[in-house]
Amino acid sequence: MHLATARAAKFASECPRHIGRRAARKIRNQRLGSHMGTPRGLPLLGGGQDRGLAYPSPVASRSCRRQALHETSRAFLEAGPHSQQLAAVLATRLADLIGSGCIIRGPVDRAPSLPLACSHTIAGWLEALRQTFETSPHALAFACSAQAAHTRRPILLPLVSSEVLQLWTQPAARPYLDQYQVCSMLVAPIRSAQQVLATIVLWREHPCRPLGDSHALLLAEVANRIAPALSISKHRQRRQAC
Repeated sequence: MHLATARAAKFASECPRHIGRRAARKIRNQRLGSHMGTPRGLPLLGGGQDRGLAYPSPVASRSCRRQALHETSRAFLEAGPHSQQLAAVLATRLADLIGSGCIIRGPVDRAPSLPLACSHTIAGWLEALRQTFETSPHALAFACSAQAAHTRRPILLPLVSSEVLQLWTQPAARPYLDQYQVCSMLVAPIRSAQQVLATIVLWREHPCRPLGDSHALLLAEVANRIAPALSISKHRQRRQAC
């Protein structure tokens, strides 16, 4: 018997019959959460050490899935099947969602090329981003993208500073980091069964609130939903090139 199923059965046998179903379900979720920890596929790296997401409640998980379905569905409707347009629409929607910036990069093992898309809620800051990438496509948070692609796992840096990020970035990004003080960052790989197709980078600047586990769950759901479309688009491009 599956371990979680066994614990649920044990709890059912121990649970007093006089408490209501809702209360019993709440207690069961709390007990299972303390044992089960992070759902498979959602471990995070943060602060230089491995750590796990807090076990999401059923309500939180459903909320993340609904939000991810909404964002990706709207992106598909607006962009159609073209990967470049899809990335641009999705980056804009994600930037608006967190109130800051977003980059979607293609495979990190290829020659330097401009990100598939970048967006920011403030027009002047978006223009600074574009100028930075024109100078150096790998300028901002590329090391985080490479690490997420290598481990095939999300990276959450709830509290980080521009000064720290400058240690892991190319000189071309330093003017942007000097002017706009990044305080929190989240990176998630978009992966197929065979390879990492792209990475999504989200960040917030000071004095915004840090990104957290709920944002990581949401971004992981978005990445999972967007992966098949990017994979199909990539295969279509290969066939056309032949």
